[in-house]
Amino acid sequence: MPSARDEIKRYLDDLDLGSLADRAWQYYLSGADSDFIYQWIREQDEYKTRFSGLVSLRDQGKAASLTEAQYLQIERQMRQSLESRGLGGSQFTSNEYLGSVIANEVSADEFDTRVKLAESASTTLPADVRRELQERYGVDQSNVLAYYLDTDRVETELVRQQTAASIAAAYERFQTPAVGNQMFENLARAGVEYGTALQALSRLGTLGARMSEQERLEGAFGLTRSIDLERQAREASFRGGGSAATQQEGVSGLGSASLA
Repeated sequence: MPSARDEIKRYLDDLDLGSLADRAWQYYLSGADSDFIYQWIREQDEYKTRFSGLVSLRDQGKAASLTEAQYLQIERQMRQSLESRGLGGSQFTSNEYLGSVIANEVSADEFDTRVKLAESASTTLPADVRRELQERYGVDQSNVLAYYLDTDRVETELVRQQTAASIAAAYERFQTPAVGNQMFENLARAGVEYGTALQALSRLGTLGARMSEQERLEGAFGLTRSIDLERQAREASFRGGGSAATQQEGVSGLGSASLA
């Protein structure tokens, strides 16, 4: 049967805090109970360094129920997400780095999604889509993982940017005028993807030459209601009027995205 000293050492070794075992044992010999010893452990610099993300969350009044064992499990899952795809390295798998990610309330599942996006941007996306990601959002092979793991960028934004880049790549195949990011991001929000974009954009040549580029795009994607509304708004402006609702809310569908 393990002794009390063995139990203390095993507990601290499991937390990567084995260096505290002898001092914890001395507190035990002096008659300190487990609650006191546990609180003492939490106050040590070694603990604050090893569980920096957990300490940060607690300081923010969050994750009060998250245990050290659960924290370590989240770390392991994050490392597995990187290592299973041949990504990472010491910069992204260190305790300090993962602690900063956890402190920003990124779950293991969200981290895995971000790593998958980084992997696709690095290896699996078509070359023209990767080029659009670099030109439009500054994502290149030297910073791809850092870009997708940056918690200042929300997960939905990253997914939308990648989809928008794929639509932009399809668009560029038709050698049409340059279009700003917002247009493609609006299409991404509408559920358009690379394959459907290629199919829809093949209809651009059949649309009227007198239509604006936004009207031609909306026509290609079947957003005719937006075209009608914008045409009405434009005609109204020629008459010196225009509905307040149209002026204030913009046009439905792709909205008032810039084509610049």
